[in-house]
Amino acid sequence: MNNNYKTYSFVLFLSFLFLINGCCSSRYSYNFYRKKAEEALRAKDYKKAQNYYSIIYSNESKRSVIDREKTTWAFYRLGVIAEVTGNIKLAKGYYWGDSIDEGFYEDQRLTNWFAQAGWEQLDELNSPRTLEEILEFETTEPPEEEDFSVEKKKTIVVPTKKERRNTGNNPANSGVITGTYNKTRRPRRKDPEPLRIFH
Repeated sequence: MNNNYKTYSFVLFLSFLFLINGCCSSRYSYNFYRKKAEEALRAKDYKKAQNYYSIIYSNESKRSVIDREKTTWAFYRLGVIAEVTGNIKLAKGYYWGDSIDEGFYEDQRLTNWFAQAGWEQLDELNSPRTLEEILEFETTEPPEEEDFSVEKKKTIVVPTKKERRNTGNNPANSGVITGTYNKTRRPRRKDPEPLRIFH
């Protein structure tokens, strides 16, 4: 009886270890993280969805051979989260995508179309869409012959944290800096949003 009890306890202990390692493994899996991200997004847990998609983008961007479908989808989804939470400037940065790499979305036709629609909605000073409106839009297919390349503004205006001193030469200094980002300039850690996307 004592041996049976020990065997039973040992089996329970092994099962517990297996459960812990299986459920709480730190290994990254695109399919698992995307599933969890979409569940969180549809439950309107935007912070959790943002965290999952940031992890996806970070991991997929570090691969020796990058799957652009995965990176562009994660970046676009971060734009959706920014839009539905009211962060217009950040959403436009994600929908733009060229701040990371010029023509970022171009080889992903469907994601490109979704991102262009988000950009145009916000660039025309329309109200941000609701999550339901965006998900409904994503059920439609893009027209076959339409070109989705849209000329986007090439300058991001970022408010400075410190106010600049007004000089006699420039009394209208508004305390903003502008920057133009393109393919040859990689983002640095201290860059402002939308280049620094991980929260």
